Amino acid sequence: MGALIEINTDGLAKLGETICNAFGWSAKGYRKMADARIYERIENAKADTAIEIEKLHGHEIVEKYNEIRNIQKVENVANIIAKAEQQFNEGEQVSNEPVDKDWLNRFFDCAEGVSEEEMQNIWAKILAGEVKQPKSFSLRTLDVLKNMTKEEAELFVEIAPKVYNYERIFKAKNENNLDRILKLNDIGLVLLESIYNNFEIEPQKFVLLKLDGTKAISIVNETPMIIKLNIPCYKLSTAGKELFKMLETEISEDTLNNIVAIIKSQGISQVLLNSYSCDQTGMINFIPIKVL
Repeated sequence: MGALIEINTDGLAKLGETICNAFGWSAKGYRKMADARIYERIENAKADTAIEIEKLHGHEIVEKYNEIRNIQKVENVANIIAKAEQQFNEGEQVSNEPVDKDWLNRFFDCAEGVSEEEMQNIWAKILAGEVKQPKSFSLRTLDVLKNMTKEEAELFVEIAPKVYNYERIFKAKNENNLDRILKLNDIGLVLLESIYNNFEIEPQKFVLLKLDGTKAISIVNETPMIIKLNIPCYKLSTAGKELFKMLETEISEDTLNNIVAIIKSQGISQVLLNSYSCDQTGMINFIPIKVL
């Protein structure tokens, strides 16, 4: 079969066809899966097996146990697919590149064991994001997420407002985040070593530093000399960077103020806050908001 869809593809249509291809369903089968009545059938089946299991012995109880587990897996996948549908706007256009089959197999192998609702929300965003733009999430990221608990996911969300430029966690002076950094390192989201974001600015030039998805700062060198800057930070791992983009978190005001203070302490007198966006060619457009 050729490409799933042509250029300017409808996102929901692509999601539906991607799911059908992954499970070998017809379009009718997909609608059946998405139908809310499936949940009633699942709940009834779970109730029936819970009663019957008390009457069984030996290999029969193993078979019934496996039946219950399979029902739970189906329910988990159904929930995640339904939540993924909600990530698309009506008529939203997405990439026409098909989602890799090996990626889909790994995704559903992992997702069928996810029953906690908040974690299902994350898996749904991963599925929708990969449908919208294939290769957004690596197989390694799926493996990291598979082993992540709800508490660990919440910890990552807590640290996210300290992230700038999609990959660096600002390390404020005398701030003790080490326990959280160690935990995020253990699960594969943060690189443990403390480093510096080093760069330099030519005389009478400026550097644009992205903060989050909508804001950036212009760091202006008004002196006749090259100024070398370094910002203390930790780095997100590849999995951390991919999951962070999914969060769409804005940098906190405290983190922004601390970054600006560090920059000004190293010889910079003018820092501007800008809104920014990228056009289809990758060109960055920015508009000054205020002087910091």
